[in-house]
Amino acid sequence: GPFDRYYYAYELGSWQVVVLNSDCWRIGGCDEDDPQARWLADELERSSARCTLAYWHRPPFSSGRYGDAEATERVLPLWRILHRAGVEVLLTGHEHSYERFAPMDGEGRSDGDRGVRLFVVGTGGGGLREFENPPLGTTEARSDDTWGVLALTLRAGAYDWKFLPAGDGDFTDAGSGTCH
Repeated sequence: GPFDRYYYAYELGSWQVVVLNSDCWRIGGCDEDDPQARWLADELERSSARCTLAYWHRPPFSSGRYGDAEATERVLPLWRILHRAGVEVLLTGHEHSYERFAPMDGEGRSDGDRGVRLFVVGTGGGGLREFENPPLGTTEARSDDTWGVLALTLRAGAYDWKFLPAGDGDFTDAGSGTCH
């Protein structure tokens, strides 16, 4: 079945959703010619969906504790495959904060035409952590002091997001994007 591996894909309305294991070194490697990355490239090429969302745990870019190259470089090959295939959104966690980025290219530079929008949402579990670094050049919104969840609405050809604060938190973030 589709859940026999550590990575899989499914359809959600008109969207393709791809679920990946960012601990790639545990399942055959992190390079573009390793099994998960080859599967991802094939899966994205086969899909006829206009819009694709991917999710995994460790962010490829962050201004938090795990934003250094040692923590992010392992998943960059997967990120580059997402960008080449025109994926719209990547959801990650790992950081105990919220950070939303402008659409980016395979190297993390702004790419308004074909970029992937990254969300780092780690505001619903363990204790929140202060950002250790200044915002990145592509950071559009961030918060390290408000618990909450990210609500996504996936529409035909577009998506909307809204950060919903919990408890006494007052940080919010909302917007929308279109599919490539």
